[in-house]
Amino acid sequence: MTSNHAEVSVQHRVLVVGCGSIGERHIRCFLHTARAMVSACDVSQARLQELRGRYSLASVHQTFDAVDFLAFDVVVLCTPAHLHIPMGQRVVDAGVALLCEKPLSTSLDGVDALIAAIEHEGVAAGVAYTYRSMPGVQRLKAELDAGRIGTPLHITFHGGQDFRVARPDFARIYYASKATGGGTIADGATHIVNLIQWLIGPYRSVYAEYDHLLIEHVEVEDTAALVLRFRDTPAIASVAMNQYQAPNEGILEIAGSAGNLRYETHTTRVGIFPRGARAWQYTDSLQPERDMAYIAQAHHFLDAVEGNRQFACSFAEAKHTLQVCLAAYASLEQGRRMEVEG
Repeated sequence: MTSNHAEVSVQHRVLVVGCGSIGERHIRCFLHTARAMVSACDVSQARLQELRGRYSLASVHQTFDAVDFLAFDVVVLCTPAHLHIPMGQRVVDAGVALLCEKPLSTSLDGVDALIAAIEHEGVAAGVAYTYRSMPGVQRLKAELDAGRIGTPLHITFHGGQDFRVARPDFARIYYASKATGGGTIADGATHIVNLIQWLIGPYRSVYAEYDHLLIEHVEVEDTAALVLRFRDTPAIASVAMNQYQAPNEGILEIAGSAGNLRYETHTTRVGIFPRGARAWQYTDSLQPERDMAYIAQAHHFLDAVEGNRQFACSFAEAKHTLQVCLAAYASLEQGRRMEVEG
């Protein structure tokens, strides 16, 4: 991957908190930017030793409460979702930039206070909805914004993966419980809800069906279907996802007044079918390596820390995504379409 930051002297002091699968990816990708000295914090001493043997870490820390945040410029929170708000509050209160993994939380408790603190402290902050940093998705948005398919009217996503293959420890991590951010809506569909929100605009309502149909050893939903309406456009969106299908793939398609756009998560290519055409016109793969998006995201956040750009997803935008997901859960519980606040 090429970078516009090949010769950079600033070395940001980055602490990654929670060093499971996604935490290790952030360690690797921030190091890849050559703009960061990376440290790790995890409750497992064995995990810290493993990572120290694998990466050139500046320091390791086993106790979050004992961390001197003023020794860091950036904290990346990769802990289970229910811990994001209280841990993030401590980071922001120390005046340190905060990159938080998705979803923002499992409830709205404390979210507004954290957003207010971010504004008061004036620190760079964002939520790691990585689709916004993917080259293919950025190409899709550019084509959409350029009016290549006219007015978007119908947005659909269908896809998933076998989460048991991706994370064999699924029953022992956050995924096992809704309270810690597990389940198809909080863990998987949240990415697509946030992505469509970025492409089309904020939502006004959601109707949802979801259930636990297959994955053993957990009780969280592994299948979900959401129908979404928007605040500022009459377009309709639907998101259908499961976390046990054999292929790891998904297709996002936007039908507009002048044609269709498509993004394939498994090929990372973009397709366009203008009205009157006879076939799809596809790009080549735009993300041959999965780390590309995470490296780009790390660059974007460090740019935001330096005051050179806004990060791709703000806490306010992530709050809206969380509101949609919470409303989706309430939709089935109450048997009706739910309006989304905000």
